[in-house]
Amino acid sequence: MKLSGNKKLKWIEGVIVIFLLVITINFSNTQWNNKICKKCIISIVDDKIQRFVRHNNITEVLSSNNISPLGTKLSALISRNIANLIIKGCTFVGDIIVYKTLNAELILVVFPRKPIARISCISQPDKYIDKNGLLLPMSDQYTDRVLIVDTAQRIVVKKFTENTYWSSVLELIKYIYENIFWRYQIAHMNIGVDSKITLCTHLGNESIEFGLPIDLEKKFAKLGLYYKNIVSYKGWNKYKRINLEFQNQILCE
Repeated sequence: MKLSGNKKLKWIEGVIVIFLLVITINFSNTQWNNKICKKCIISIVDDKIQRFVRHNNITEVLSSNNISPLGTKLSALISRNIANLIIKGCTFVGDIIVYKTLNAELILVVFPRKPIARISCISQPDKYIDKNGLLLPMSDQYTDRVLIVDTAQRIVVKKFTENTYWSSVLELIKYIYENIFWRYQIAHMNIGVDSKITLCTHLGNESIEFGLPIDLEKKFAKLGLYYKNIVSYKGWNKYKRINLEFQNQILCE
């Protein structure tokens, strides 16, 4: 198809504009990459709430990998490499965003992992578990007040989602954590050799026999009825044992 004179001229003009734009962008990138990093800003999400990741943890990882942002060319600071090194070097960092600004600043936005329980089992050191089921070592900087889980079973996975049963346990832990009432009421979880679970509470001396970590909605609905209709009527510490295992029943002894 032949182009008319005006269309051909417009087409040529368009090609020239795109060509000049590419040259300008490449020139700008070259100029920008040759800039020297003037400032490194580390921003830790929920910094005032959590204590597992501090600024010095990030700077120590950078230093141990011979990365000194200030005075270094921006082109030498590879954002992806820096992010990978920090995630690898700092266990409690769940994710991180690293980018460079037009003002020659290196910005690191750090997202710490949030432990939701502490696992204690036979002949193994205690570990934290986060919402994704990842097992984390104890921190020498801070101890978080979270649900305590004791188990008679040896944990051989690095992440609860690797195993069907432990995945179910994780769902139970998350269910408790995500509900404000249960989070503050349930203090302790014990997992027996038969894989059945018993819950202990902050208020009251009841031992709550939860059974296997299944039918969470139904079991917690029954437990809610116990607190609403039985505890409010007969008072705290009336019963020592509450069993939620049987369908449509609450057994109190």
